[in-house]
Amino acid sequence: MTLLDQLSALDPASLDQVFADISPSLLSELEKQLSQTLTLHEYIKLAWPQVEPSTPYIDGWHLSVIAEHLTAVSEGQLRNLLITIPPRHAKPVAIDALVLTADGIRRPLASIEVGDSIISHTGQPVTVEAVHEQGDLPILRITTESGRTVEAAYDHPFLTPEGWIAAGDLKVGQTLATVVPCDRPKTKVSRPEEEFRLAGYYIGDGNTTTHGHVQASSITCFDNAQADDVEYCAYVLGFKVLRQTGLGRLSISGGARVWLRSVGLAGKTSWTKRVPEFVFRGSNEQIGHFLGAYFACDGSLNQRDKARHDLAITIGSVAKPLLQDVQHLLLRIGVRSRIREHTVQHNNFTGGPYTSWRLTITSQDDTAKFIARVPVFGQKMAKLAAWGIQRRAFDTCLLPDAIISIEPAGEKPCRCLTVSDNHSFLANDIAVHNSLTAAVFWPTWEWTQRPHRRWLFSSYALPLSIRDSVKCRRLIESPWYQRNYS
Repeated sequence: MTLLDQLSALDPASLDQVFADISPSLLSELEKQLSQTLTLHEYIKLAWPQVEPSTPYIDGWHLSVIAEHLTAVSEGQLRNLLITIPPRHAKPVAIDALVLTADGIRRPLASIEVGDSIISHTGQPVTVEAVHEQGDLPILRITTESGRTVEAAYDHPFLTPEGWIAAGDLKVGQTLATVVPCDRPKTKVSRPEEEFRLAGYYIGDGNTTTHGHVQASSITCFDNAQADDVEYCAYVLGFKVLRQTGLGRLSISGGARVWLRSVGLAGKTSWTKRVPEFVFRGSNEQIGHFLGAYFACDGSLNQRDKARHDLAITIGSVAKPLLQDVQHLLLRIGVRSRIREHTVQHNNFTGGPYTSWRLTITSQDDTAKFIARVPVFGQKMAKLAAWGIQRRAFDTCLLPDAIISIEPAGEKPCRCLTVSDNHSFLANDIAVHNSLTAAVFWPTWEWTQRPHRRWLFSSYALPLSIRDSVKCRRLIESPWYQRNYS
C-alpha cells in the first residue's frame, strides 16, 4: 500500500494531525507520489508556473478537452488526433488597435509583422514570433475612466489586479492595467531638446496652414519668457525669427518651412495637427520638453475648488487624436490623465454647438510628477512651482485605469500575435494577453511515465520551434520537475 493510499484511508481529524506532525522528508515523498498520479490537465496547472512564472494561469474548458484527448493518444485509445483551433481561440484584438513598439512608435495592429519588437505588460520589449489573421469576429468595446477604448474578442484576456480576465467576463468598475514602458532608451535621439520644444510651440499656438502656394510659419505668444524660448529654439535649429511684439507674433523662416514639411506639420490646422513621429522616438526627457512647450500654449492650471488646495492641470483642443497622442506621451513619463468631451451650445465662431476635448491631470501625485518631469518656460511654470505639491506614491510600471463601460461593437477584422517571453502586448496602452500552446506540457508529462518515448515536432516558423524547445528544457530542468520526477 502506498503512502497516498494510507492517507486516503484516514478520517479528517487524523489526517489533520498527520499533516501537523509530518516531517519535511515525508512531505516531499507525499508530493512526489501525488505528482505521479496527476492527469495531464492537473499537470498543466502545476507545471505552468515553471514555464511562465510571471504570467498567471487561465484555465478553460478547451484545455480540459484537449488534455483528455491527448491522454487517450498516450494510452493507445486513439491512433490519430487532429486538433484544429477555431476562430477566436487565439484571443484576437481589432486590427486598428495601436500597438506600442520598442522604438516608441505606436502602430496599428494590422501593420505589425513577425520579427517586430513591441512592448509587453512588463514594460519590456518582446519579439513578435507569429501573426494570426482571425477574420471578422464579434467584439466588445471597453472604455476606461481615462477615456481610452480598446476593442477585442470576447475571450481576449486583459490584465487586472485579480489576474488575466477574458473581455467577456470583465465588469464595469474593474481595473485594467495601463503600462509605463520601463526600458526607455538611455541615449537621446540625435535631435536637440529645442527641436522638441519648437514642435510643441507650433502645435499649440503655431500657424502652419497653406493658402494657395503660400505656407504660413508663425507662432503667436504674448508671454515674453515663452517668446524668448521660441526664438532661442528657432536659433538653435538655424532659423530666422521676425518678432512682432505688438501682435504677439513670431514669424519663423530660413528653413523653417522645409522643417515643418519634414516633420508632418505643414498645412495642418487645429483640427488636423498630430504629434510628429520623431517625438515618440525621443527619450523621456525629450518628450518632457515637447509636453512643456505644448502645455505653455494650450494648457491651464486651476484650483479644483475653493475648499481644496488640489491643483488640476488641463489641456484643451478641438482634435481628440492630438490629445490621445499627448495622453500616451504623458503615460510614457508615468503621468496619468483622462480625456473628456466638452460641448458649448453656442459659439461665436460657429453660431451653434461647438465640441472640443479636454485632457485633465487631477491626481496630486501625477501633478507632482508633471511638475518635476515637464519643463515649462514662461508664467505658467512659476505658477506650477509655487503650488508646492509633493509626491504621494512610488513609481510603478503598471497604473490603474477603471472600466466605465463595456458594450458589444458588432464585428470587426481581428488579429492576434504570438510573442516571446510573457506573451502579452499593449493595445491602446492597455495590457492584453496572447495565446500559448499546450504542446510543451504533453511531452514532458508523457516522459514522467514513459521516458523511453521519442518525439518529433514540426512548425511553419523556426522561432516557434525554438521557443517550445526552450520551454520544454526549462520545465524539465526546473527544481519542481526534478524533485518530483527525477
